[in-house]
Amino acid sequence: MKDNIFISWSGELSYQLAEIMRKVLPWFLQNISPYFTPRDIDKGDRWESAISTYLENAEIGLICLTPYNLSNEWILFEAGALSKSKNNARVCVLLFNIAPSDVQGPLSNFQATKFEKEDFRKLLLDINEKQGENGRDTETLNEIFENQWPKVQKMIEGILSSSDDKDKKAKKRSQSDILEEVLENIRNLSRMVKPAEENISTNPLISSNESSGTSRMAFQEIVDRIISLYYSYKYGSECLDFESLGQAIRRLGIELNRPDLYGKFLKVLREEQKENLSSEDLICD
Repeated sequence: MKDNIFISWSGELSYQLAEIMRKVLPWFLQNISPYFTPRDIDKGDRWESAISTYLENAEIGLICLTPYNLSNEWILFEAGALSKSKNNARVCVLLFNIAPSDVQGPLSNFQATKFEKEDFRKLLLDINEKQGENGRDTETLNEIFENQWPKVQKMIEGILSSSDDKDKKAKKRSQSDILEEVLENIRNLSRMVKPAEENISTNPLISSNESSGTSRMAFQEIVDRIISLYYSYKYGSECLDFESLGQAIRRLGIELNRPDLYGKFLKVLREEQKENLSSEDLICD
């Protein structure tokens, strides 16, 4: 009788890694039946009929964890179901591009294995031992591992490398999109202030002192709005490099005939943060 291994995943990267695990586990372990759901949609309306039986009958649960699904609800749900299965399934968390210290909450209670040669070998040896009579002898498993590990490593690293490249491209596009948004916000500020200042300068009922004071108030309002914009990108989900924002502010200063705008922005920011900033600082932490 084969031992059931339920492979849990969520997200495209985790899916690809789980697919590889389903393919290669039988290379190392004998008398096993790996299973994982083919697509996330199956974890919705057909969950009861398609998955519950596998969870209940699993001897081993293998969770493919990445930086993108650390707290995913389906991962957590399946891990909990596996730990309560009738066979008291052993739940193993396989870490890809994350450290054990990154795993928090319920998943931190399970054995964590980094996808590295010796860690992965130990995981296979542990599963093999749990199989009892269904397993291989240790010497044979080690020989198979030494022979097959380079292939598995190449497959997994290829997927991880492809994912990293996609992330870099996405971040590059995001930088461009964010800068365009910042520039549009800066232009909107310029449009708001220019008519007001022109109206003040041409109004005979407003004295020069009043005009100057009102202009300072308008200028301060611009600075305050830029500060708010800065914090929205620093603590928001997206980030923009400090130099790009500085260039946008300098451009606005030229349009408003206020070359001191960027200096004023830095002064207010330093007063609020009590620290020095340079053009190499990042808005995102």
